[in-house]
Order: sequence, then C-alpha cells, then structure tokens
Amino acid sequence: MTANITAGRTVGALIVTQIIGGVASNFVLSAPLFEPPGFLENAAPNSVRIASSALLAMGLGGITVVIAAIMFPAIWKRSQALAVLFAALSAASMAVGAIEQIHVMSMVSLSQAYTQLPVADRGPFQALRGMVAAS
Repeated sequence: MTANITAGRTVGALIVTQIIGGVASNFVLSAPLFEPPGFLENAAPNSVRIASSALLAMGLGGITVVIAAIMFPAIWKRSQALAVLFAALSAASMAVGAIEQIHVMSMVSLSQAYTQLPVADRGPFQALRGMVAAS
C-alpha cells in the first residue's frame, strides 16, 4: 500500500511538472511562431528560444513514458491488457510529440532560409509558408 501511495504522489508531481512545462513550452518559449507577421519572419531570430521549446516538449513527452513505467505494476494487477495498452499509448504519444517538434524545427529552418534571401527573392517562400504551417 505504501508503494502505491508513493507511486501516486510521484505521478501527481510528474503531471504537475508536465502542466507547468507545457505552459512554458507552448505559450512562452514558442510564442514568436504565432505572433504577427508570422513564423517566416519571427522564427529565425528566435531560433534558440524555439529550439529550447522543442527540447522541453520532448522532455515532457518522456515524462509520459516515465508515468506509464511507474503505473505499469499497479495497472497490471487489475488488467494486463490495460497496462500494455497504457504503455503503448504512452510510447505512441512520445513518438507523435517528436514528429511535432521535428515540424516545428523545420519551420525554423525555413525561416532561416527566408531571412537570408533578398526581399525580392522571398516570393516562393510565401507558398511554402502554408504547407509547412499546415503540417
């Protein structure tokens, strides 16, 4: 029983950490991506900040896997299928998060290439803006 209480408190602390880190990552560090005039102009000068946001988001995704590992024995006692499903969904969630952060960093790369061009040559990048942002 003491082990379950300790596991529950640990998981609770990890969830609070995810909430705080998620707010910091999504609304503080990556804010320049969504401010006017858009990510093409804003991402390159804020690339370190956005890369920090991506690393933080990856770490927060890893916390989901840690939570699954901590909870696995307790869930396994009640339902083996549910324990395996929870672990699999946690791993899939981290993989999807990694793909999302890869796309964010591709936005930064596109922005860096955009800002290095003369203003007259930036037209084709406006077409790419929609495709990269949609992905």
